[in-house]
Amino acid sequence: MMIKPLLSLITALSITIPLTYGQATTTTEMMDNIPTHLTLTELELLLDSETATEFKTSSSEELLSDESTWEEANRYEWIKALNAEKSVLSQKYPYLLCHTGANMSGWQRRLAIAKAINETVAEEEIYLHTLHNDDDYLCVYGQLLASVAMTLTEDVFVVQPVMASLKMIKGAVEGMTEEHAKALSDASGEGYFPKVDMGLCPGVALMEEGNDDATNNGEGEEQSYFEYLQQVNGMGGSNSAVGDEGENLDGVEDITEAITNLLLSESLNNNSSDAAVLPLSQEFYITSQAYIAYLNSSTNSTTGDNEQSERAQFWGDLLDEFQSSGICDETYKTRLTWKIYRSTQPTRASSQMQVVYNNTGETETDSGCALVLLLALAANPDVCSVDVRRGVEPSNQIASFMVESERQNQNPFRARGIDGTGETVTISDTGVDPDHCYFDDPNKSQPTGLTFDPSARKIQQYVPFVDTNDYQYGHGTHVAGTIAGKRWDA
Repeated sequence: MMIKPLLSLITALSITIPLTYGQATTTTEMMDNIPTHLTLTELELLLDSETATEFKTSSSEELLSDESTWEEANRYEWIKALNAEKSVLSQKYPYLLCHTGANMSGWQRRLAIAKAINETVAEEEIYLHTLHNDDDYLCVYGQLLASVAMTLTEDVFVVQPVMASLKMIKGAVEGMTEEHAKALSDASGEGYFPKVDMGLCPGVALMEEGNDDATNNGEGEEQSYFEYLQQVNGMGGSNSAVGDEGENLDGVEDITEAITNLLLSESLNNNSSDAAVLPLSQEFYITSQAYIAYLNSSTNSTTGDNEQSERAQFWGDLLDEFQSSGICDETYKTRLTWKIYRSTQPTRASSQMQVVYNNTGETETDSGCALVLLLALAANPDVCSVDVRRGVEPSNQIASFMVESERQNQNPFRARGIDGTGETVTISDTGVDPDHCYFDDPNKSQPTGLTFDPSARKIQQYVPFVDTNDYQYGHGTHVAGTIAGKRWDA
């Protein structure tokens, strides 16, 4: 479905948003010329995130009809971004940058976005990663200073601040709850170790220039997008910010430390004069005092839409029980393991991080701690996406009849002796894991390059555009397994 037109112009309101405990840090006058943003409806078509769920009221499954709360949430994010720029770190903020120019290709729109940005920051390299591209518009991720993003006010531009709910992939909250439920039901008490994947924003935590590891893993095989996995345990302070190879993980320890500090109950007593330093509850609009003030404001009372969203109540209760109380502090300090995959091709891929939650001896408390962790990960301005990696469960018995008939336990192809015997299929994907039991051939070595061996059990030819395995990604192995996989000993 095409989204057009992308028109949701924000008008300047006569109120000032209270950002830090009711104290306004940015005036209404500064917000008069902020760019056009996306509507909730447009976002729901463009990106599968938790945003739609966050902004639904408890009495309705529909999105807020006048999107007034969404308007206020965007204004709140702009103020946060401006304050972050004024901070001692001069922090950039993530945005979705869309171009709707007519009669243009996606590449031309991308160049137009880059040109408009470079007019303000000509000497700085800006990385843009495509989210969506079709005939009518292009949307890319970018991390910019707020003052730069605010210059994109022409009609062809749509600038959407990437707030916390936009970063959380749809189903992340449910996924984290389910993963901890599995661990809680594990009688062995050994722990399920839920994992959260974070896509860092374009240009964050890149491989340093001149580092040979960017293109070589020590075995002479070139790597495509990411450096060899490096890992850091605990808070991410100076003593633990060293990977297995002994390299200092510059840039990553700042992210892990900022996230951990935001989670700790002592952050609620932060007396910093830095306007960008907020408690976790104030980082998220629907748990902020600004949201409560808006619901009670005379501006909102005329619409009758002053019901707190169900998700706002959900997050508020979690923060009160698991963060404010300090019950999770020790967990956040000692039971999180951080991992980093640095991008070696920043124009094509962002660096990735992962946090592993060690929940050995799972209790009811761990689920709440983990959900609050999700919120803190999404609140970090260097993080652009957050997703929970769910445990894999085989369902081949379902896939088999779905491919053949879409009727349970009916396999008409196999019933007629059509089982793929003698057929060869070409697959272009992330690769195949040759050691997987579905593809392992105990009698032959894997053919590589132009070599074609029709007598091979499964892999008759392997053209390695990158490398000769699929250890890092796994998607190609999954696809090839669906098409032709079979245990060698079956």
